Amino acid sequence: MFTWVAENVTGFYWLLAMAALALAAGWYLVRNGPSRGNRPPNTTPYLVGMVVVGALVVAVWTINHLTDTDSKQITRALEAMAAGVSARNVDQIFAHISDSFARRAEFRRFVDDTLRQGAVSAIRIWDIDVKEISPDRNSATVFFRGKAEGSTFQQQELGLFNCTAVFTRDDDGHWRMRSFKVSNAISTEPIPLPFG
Repeated sequence: MFTWVAENVTGFYWLLAMAALALAAGWYLVRNGPSRGNRPPNTTPYLVGMVVVGALVVAVWTINHLTDTDSKQITRALEAMAAGVSARNVDQIFAHISDSFARRAEFRRFVDDTLRQGAVSAIRIWDIDVKEISPDRNSATVFFRGKAEGSTFQQQELGLFNCTAVFTRDDDGHWRMRSFKVSNAISTEPIPLPFG
């Protein structure tokens, strides 16, 4: 239940914002509407409603920050891999690459050579979007944008890329990358990879 709320937090915030707006509008209209004799308008239900909505916002925020969702775990794995590139730490990168990754050994040699030669010195990633998690929660498709930096990418636009990756939950419960496809962010042409 809490995981479901945390995975859909944006939708909850929108619903609560609309409810707060409707209650505020109702409070304003009742307060400033025509009076009924000597009795002041009863705005209490609207104020109570706004307090309830405020409490729900706090509850959703708390759930979101205390629940470690699949999306957060995958995002952390991607960020750790990007940090591993900057640190030139192949072990750190491959701690998040699944054993089921096709041609994993060749990919590792490619990454090791690329980092050693300085062809890529850093990868910046953003717009991470966990698009689809399988019903059994063992596979996920992730889209993100990035920029590779290094001697190969002297011109600013050369290193910009889009990536669609597939993550799998390995036997130890950790999410790891199983495959990925990269395309040029400007031309959207697929970028061929030398290891697979």
